[in-house]
Amino acid sequence: MSLLDFLAGRLTVKPTLIRASVIVLSCSASSAAYGAELATVVAGSGGLLLAATLFVAWFSTMRKLKIVTTRNVDLTGRLTRSEKVVAQLQTIRAEMNDNLNMAKAETVAMEHRRREVSDMLAALRSQVERVARVDGLTGVANRQQFDISLTDEIKRCVRERKDISLLLVELDSFVDFRDIHGEEKAEFALQRIASSISDSFRRAGDLVARIGEHKFAVLLPGTNGDTAGRFAEKMRKSIYSEALPFPASEIADRITVSVGLAALPPVRLHKPEIAIGLAENALRDAQNNGYNQVSLGETASTRNVG
Repeated sequence: MSLLDFLAGRLTVKPTLIRASVIVLSCSASSAAYGAELATVVAGSGGLLLAATLFVAWFSTMRKLKIVTTRNVDLTGRLTRSEKVVAQLQTIRAEMNDNLNMAKAETVAMEHRRREVSDMLAALRSQVERVARVDGLTGVANRQQFDISLTDEIKRCVRERKDISLLLVELDSFVDFRDIHGEEKAEFALQRIASSISDSFRRAGDLVARIGEHKFAVLLPGTNGDTAGRFAEKMRKSIYSEALPFPASEIADRITVSVGLAALPPVRLHKPEIAIGLAENALRDAQNNGYNQVSLGETASTRNVG
């Protein structure tokens, strides 16, 4: 005996009705197949009430299935939209990363360029400073550089207990030479004289400067008067050997120089103007004694400098 016959005998219900109920309670097929089978069962049962009950059950099931399907569709749509949003966000993130990398590269390039410009400005500033302290005609130091170096070297030599000497070199009768031979030859002569003086003093710390129209100064740190005197005489002879023609000179047939020497022992902190004054006095002595010579003036240690 089948399960349907057993139930029909016990419940006094036709097997077709039991089958319809089982279909309603356990339906897992598609709605079309379910409806067709249900109609067949109900038609064979002849039970109007049962048909109505089964229809209500079928309708309720279909409604729930539609709701579930609708929810699935809605969830699927939401998931699709979420995936699109995620994809858009990933695209935006990739673009932002690209922009960030570009910004970093530009920053590095700008920093590199800034350093290059900074180095160029530093080099230009250094060059301007050098130019500002160099005589444009002769290439030796100018008066500004001489004044700075004289003050610094006097302090350093006193601190280190070293002598310092100062030479003033002036071209003899050079105003007459300029008037006779013109500006161009005068400038050429000044360049030759400056070069000869520079070649005579090449030790570290020695400074040659043009401090007047036709006057030069030589600063000799760590050098006493006797040594400076020998250097000065060697320089004078070197300039004389240049043999720059000056036929109208009353001193010689060439350009000559007179040299005044001031020696500064490290006994006190000498004032720069005192050192220059001593060298000027020695220069006048050389000129008064006939030019074309070196004169060692009074040392700072024997003079009351106040």
